[in-house]
Amino acid sequence: MNLKQNCASIAGFLAVFVLLSATGCSTAMPYKETRTGNYFYLNPFAYKPATVQEHLSYAQSLKEKGHLRSARKQFEILVKRWPDSAEAAIAKQSAAEVYFEQGKNKKAFTAYEELIQQYYTSIKDYDDILDRQYKLATNEMERKRMRWLFGGYRAPERAVPLFESIIQNAPQWERAPEMQYMIGQAYQKNNDQELAVVAYSTVEYRYPDSPFAEKAAVAKIGSFKELVESKPYSVDIREQAQLSAGLFPELYTNSQHIAEAKDFTAELRDLSAEYNYEVGRFYERVPRPPQNESAAIYYRKVVAQFGETQYAAKSAARLRVLFPSGDVMLADGSKAPILPVADTAGESGGGGTAAVAGVAGSVSSGSVAHTERKPLPERTVTDENAIEVTADRMEYSGDLLIGDGNVAVQQTGASLQADHVTVNSKTGEIKASGNILMIRDGNRWEGQELVYNYKTREGTFGKSSMYFEPAYITAEKTQRISSNEFLLVNAMITTCSGDDPSVYIKAKQVRVITNEKTKSAFIKAKHVTFYIGPVPVFYTPYFERDLASGVINTVVGYGGNFGAFIKVRATVHPTDWLTAKTHFDVYSKRGLGLGQDFAWKTPLGGGQVETYYIDDKDPKNSHDLSSYQSLIDSQRYRVKLTDREQLDDETYLTTKLNWLSDPLIVRDFFNTEYRTEANPENYSVLQRSSEKYAASLRVDHRMNDFYTTVNRMPEATYDWYRSRVGDSPFFFQSENNGAYLGKQYSITNLPMPADYQSARFDTHNQIFLPLQYDEFFNVIPRAGYRGTWYNENATGNSNADYRNLFELGTLTSFKTYKTLTTKSGFYGDGLRHIAEPYADYSWRTRSGMNPTNFYQFDSIDTLDKQNEVRFGIRDYLQTKRGAKRIANFLDSDVYTTYRFDSATGERSFSNLVADAELSLTDNFFIQSDLAYDWYTHKLSPANARVKYITDDQSEYSFEYRFLDGTRELFTPRAKLFPNEKWSYELSASYDRTYDEWYERKILVTHKFDCVGMGVGLKINEYDETQFWVQFWLLAFPQSPMDTGF
Repeated sequence: MNLKQNCASIAGFLAVFVLLSATGCSTAMPYKETRTGNYFYLNPFAYKPATVQEHLSYAQSLKEKGHLRSARKQFEILVKRWPDSAEAAIAKQSAAEVYFEQGKNKKAFTAYEELIQQYYTSIKDYDDILDRQYKLATNEMERKRMRWLFGGYRAPERAVPLFESIIQNAPQWERAPEMQYMIGQAYQKNNDQELAVVAYSTVEYRYPDSPFAEKAAVAKIGSFKELVESKPYSVDIREQAQLSAGLFPELYTNSQHIAEAKDFTAELRDLSAEYNYEVGRFYERVPRPPQNESAAIYYRKVVAQFGETQYAAKSAARLRVLFPSGDVMLADGSKAPILPVADTAGESGGGGTAAVAGVAGSVSSGSVAHTERKPLPERTVTDENAIEVTADRMEYSGDLLIGDGNVAVQQTGASLQADHVTVNSKTGEIKASGNILMIRDGNRWEGQELVYNYKTREGTFGKSSMYFEPAYITAEKTQRISSNEFLLVNAMITTCSGDDPSVYIKAKQVRVITNEKTKSAFIKAKHVTFYIGPVPVFYTPYFERDLASGVINTVVGYGGNFGAFIKVRATVHPTDWLTAKTHFDVYSKRGLGLGQDFAWKTPLGGGQVETYYIDDKDPKNSHDLSSYQSLIDSQRYRVKLTDREQLDDETYLTTKLNWLSDPLIVRDFFNTEYRTEANPENYSVLQRSSEKYAASLRVDHRMNDFYTTVNRMPEATYDWYRSRVGDSPFFFQSENNGAYLGKQYSITNLPMPADYQSARFDTHNQIFLPLQYDEFFNVIPRAGYRGTWYNENATGNSNADYRNLFELGTLTSFKTYKTLTTKSGFYGDGLRHIAEPYADYSWRTRSGMNPTNFYQFDSIDTLDKQNEVRFGIRDYLQTKRGAKRIANFLDSDVYTTYRFDSATGERSFSNLVADAELSLTDNFFIQSDLAYDWYTHKLSPANARVKYITDDQSEYSFEYRFLDGTRELFTPRAKLFPNEKWSYELSASYDRTYDEWYERKILVTHKFDCVGMGVGLKINEYDETQFWVQFWLLAFPQSPMDTGF
């Protein structure tokens, strides 16, 4: 191929490329727009109907032929081109119908929604549209997602916005009551009972004459049953439930559910009676001073208001015990007998000093049922020592003030809210019960029983629990022993909510130390037992850690050359700056692997050391090279050290060391790390970077003889960034490097070349003169000198040698702009094309020895004469997104190099290289890079990557990698629903060159109440199968173990 043919090929390629990247320059068939409609065709050769009627006919013909996807796209394009035409409404409805036929519920619903909003007056059968939306919303509520895996799951709450949208668009539609009822059904199926009650109440209020009003009332009673069962101590919920169930027989006199409502009313009255009876028992148990009068108030209330319940007789019996001289009459007029009452030993409110205040937590008593509290009323008194009490009902008895219902007690710096409170104004003692919330000096308590003195500001809890993010701690006895330290006896610690945690630890004694600055807590525990459910699994006499970090993670599985295995990672924090992680791995085929890692923080940075050892029973793999197998024995280990210290804003020191027993230890047991760092490095670098220069001192040294490495003992660099020379138009740039280098070959290289070393000093200095013509054409000529000195050379003598390189060059470029459209589209607001052709000429001559006479350490040693020009074109398609920020829709660079003086073995033209990045939207990306050989007409390499990220952070990606004669890999990946209870990761790699699967992998993760579980399956290129199950605590998102698979 001669120069003329090459130039013609280049010109043809660039012409096609510019045509594709600047499609807005293409001329479509003329048409008239009715308003501001527009559509930007990415494909310049796409069919563009000239009139709206022609476009509609074209789209309808595609639909009739069964090409639904193409038809729907054309309907949508028509709407964008002619938004005000009569045909636009037809096209919009047709697009929605196509989505409906394809079973795409949400997209079809959205399309109908847009039809209603934009073309309401053009819709002929509005009820039919609403019926379709109703069907789509119902389908969305009942649809099973991920049906193909574990039977799938339903998410009825996702249909709520659809039903609400229908009601908003057609509030008087005859099916509007049904829509509101379905909202309640969706919430109820999702176990959001409070929201379900609100939705059902809305049906009764808005549509009292609808048949769905009664259905909603029945369903509301069902929701209240669930709420009362889950929160039995909530007075507000019980009172609302009583009101709803009590009104039902009056509102729906002919209903078949009246008996059910009455039974629920009786059940609620029985609960209310039990609750008031238990409040009386609480006051009766207060030892000093006795609170018999307070207890009697609640016993009398039960007898008077709930005489038909069993608790009336029990209350009367307690009154006879407390006041034996008087008679207590029941509701039926009979005298109450004295009944035996179960012994309440062990229910005492005592238990040590519990004036506990969690820095980032709360303290509660027993099993707490949280209810929605009313906000504190505004304090009206000005006396700082006075207390102010408000309540739904208040009574006075001597020095006692008794409040019942939404009681609030306020004092300067402290407040208390509870269901029932007794205040002794003489002693200052406050006794509270039921849904207590106490705040004092910014500290928070929650509980069911409390004795507190507002004068001394001290108090006592019964059985208490504390919450420090993210752990719940319950204890039989709690004592505050300093401003930031608590002592707990017989404690249980868990990250699970509820009364029956899945994973927890028990300890005889626990000290909790809070940190005001970090808002975290540190625990020191003695005699600790770890539990999974009711089963104890591990014991340690002493345990301490920061509650903000993970504890133990476990992976169990089987497969490959591991056999059955269990991998455990235990993390502890001996101090606030040190973290220790222990590895305990058992493999049935490989043996026992142990490791200990330490990570530390310093005032300037931090680092870590990782160690691992295994007495490998089966260290050799038949798939490995024989040269590698000879280096592997049963004693296998690794030590890795990393550290980075930021000495100041411009200076840092970083170190990395790897010491390995063999070249495959990391691949076998830390495969994820091996994929990113197959050849571990050993170095230490001191780097300083300022605005004008950069300087560094680096040491590289090989620690394992099975890697080929260039030692730098040491290497110093000093670079002066390009900057103006005084007030002149010239700019100067300098790069300087001095090092003592040594090339050491791996012992696996057979035959093994001889190692060599040499001192080397290199300086590269350039001067530039930027010029611009007509304010757009840029020319930057440059001149430079590069000198390199070696104290050893490859010619066999030990004399020092020099190499002098003289350089000249010119970079020319210009930019052209064109606004393709000012309209908005999927790409953003407007679209502008920028084209930047460029040519970079370089000439370099050599004085001294050629590269073959020097030892080869890096790219500096390969430099030689040069006479070539690189020319290409940069293309941008820019748009505005978000807050008018400029984003590149397309960024591409296409170039090739022509050599005027080709070296031996070189051809005149280098490969044609094309790099492109497309950001189609803020969550859809495409990247590609390829090289085309002009002479063999082959692409190698050719790589492409596509990634799409959804609103729920799911990721879909596809990667293609091609290297001629080596591999052609297709790799699809998907990470689905990472924030949901069920999430999935799937990936596969297929090698077309060898017609085989390179790897297949699937991971399914489920989040329980407090524990995460992952189930994985992987098949490698040797068709070896690995299966594993992993567990971790959800309170620590960073805790899932890197399985290494």
